[in-house]
Amino acid sequence: MTFVPVAAVRAGGGFGRSPEKGGEIPGGGGGVVNRPVGMFVIKDGDVRWRPALDLNRLILGGQILAGLALIVYAVTRRPR
Repeated sequence: MTFVPVAAVRAGGGFGRSPEKGGEIPGGGGGVVNRPVGMFVIKDGDVRWRPALDLNRLILGGQILAGLALIVYAVTRRPR
Protein backbone atom coordinates (compact mmCIF):
# COMPACT_ATOMS: atom_id res chain seq x y z
CA MET A 1 0.00 0.00 0.00
CA THR A 2 1.25 3.49 -0.88
CA PHE A 3 -0.01 6.72 0.67
CA VAL A 4 0.42 10.07 -1.10
CA PRO A 5 -0.54 13.01 1.15
CA VAL A 6 -2.00 16.15 -0.46
CA ALA A 7 -2.02 19.63 1.10
CA ALA A 8 -3.11 23.13 0.13
CA VAL A 9 -0.15 25.47 0.63
CA ARG A 10 -0.10 29.29 0.62
CA ALA A 11 3.03 31.38 1.02
CA GLY A 12 3.84 35.06 1.04
CA GLY A 13 6.63 37.41 1.84
CA GLY A 14 7.91 40.90 1.51
CA PHE A 15 10.77 43.23 2.24
CA GLY A 16 11.44 46.91 2.46
CA ARG A 17 13.34 49.69 4.18
CA SER A 18 12.45 51.84 7.15
CA PRO A 19 11.69 55.50 6.43
CA GLU A 20 13.74 56.37 9.49
CA LYS A 21 17.43 57.23 9.08
CA GLY A 22 17.13 57.75 5.33
CA GLY A 23 15.93 54.22 4.56
CA GLU A 24 19.04 52.54 5.91
CA ILE A 25 17.27 49.88 7.98
CA PRO A 26 16.24 46.91 5.82
CA GLY A 27 13.62 44.42 6.92
CA GLY A 28 11.52 41.62 5.65
CA GLY A 29 9.31 38.73 6.54
CA GLY A 30 7.26 35.91 5.25
CA GLY A 31 4.96 33.12 6.13
CA VAL A 32 3.58 29.79 5.01
CA VAL A 33 0.19 28.24 5.77
CA ASN A 34 -0.60 24.67 4.83
CA ARG A 35 -3.71 22.59 5.37
CA PRO A 36 -4.15 18.87 4.78
CA VAL A 37 -6.65 18.13 2.02
CA GLY A 38 -6.51 14.35 1.87
CA MET A 39 -4.48 11.50 0.48
CA PHE A 40 -4.33 9.12 -2.41
CA VAL A 41 -4.21 5.46 -1.36
CA ILE A 42 -2.69 3.11 -3.94
CA LYS A 43 -3.28 -0.61 -3.36
CA ASP A 44 -2.93 -3.38 -5.94
CA GLY A 45 -2.98 -0.85 -8.82
CA ASP A 46 -6.23 0.71 -7.56
CA VAL A 47 -6.10 4.41 -6.60
CA ARG A 48 -8.60 5.85 -4.13
CA TRP A 49 -9.02 9.37 -2.78
CA ARG A 50 -9.48 9.77 0.98
CA PRO A 51 -10.40 13.34 1.98
CA ALA A 52 -9.02 14.71 5.25
CA LEU A 53 -11.46 15.74 7.97
CA ASP A 54 -10.89 19.40 8.84
CA LEU A 55 -12.24 19.41 12.39
CA ASN A 56 -11.69 23.15 12.86
CA ARG A 57 -13.80 23.98 9.80
CA LEU A 58 -16.49 21.53 10.93
CA ILE A 59 -16.68 23.11 14.41
CA LEU A 60 -16.75 26.64 12.96
CA GLY A 61 -19.59 25.68 10.62
CA GLY A 62 -21.57 24.29 13.55
CA GLN A 63 -21.03 27.48 15.56
CA ILE A 64 -22.19 29.66 12.67
CA LEU A 65 -25.28 27.49 12.17
CA ALA A 66 -26.12 27.61 15.89
CA GLY A 67 -25.68 31.40 15.94
CA LEU A 68 -28.00 31.84 12.96
CA ALA A 69 -30.58 29.57 14.58
CA LEU A 70 -30.47 31.66 17.77
CA ILE A 71 -30.92 34.88 15.79
CA VAL A 72 -33.90 33.46 13.89
CA TYR A 73 -35.41 32.22 17.14
CA ALA A 74 -34.94 35.61 18.84
CA VAL A 75 -36.45 37.52 15.90
CA THR A 76 -39.49 35.24 15.56
CA ARG A 77 -40.22 35.13 19.33
CA ARG A 78 -39.91 38.89 19.83
CA PRO A 79 -42.96 40.44 21.55
CA ARG A 80 -45.00 42.72 19.31
